[in-house]
Amino acid sequence: MPQIISTKNSSISYPVEMENSSQNL
Repeated sequence: MPQIISTKNSSISYPVEMENSSQNL
C-alpha cells in the first residue's frame, strides 16, 4: 500500500492541507 505511505509523507510535508481536510470533514 504505497499510497497510504505517500499520503502520510504528504501530510508531514503539507500540514496545511491536512488542516483543510479536517475542516471539510
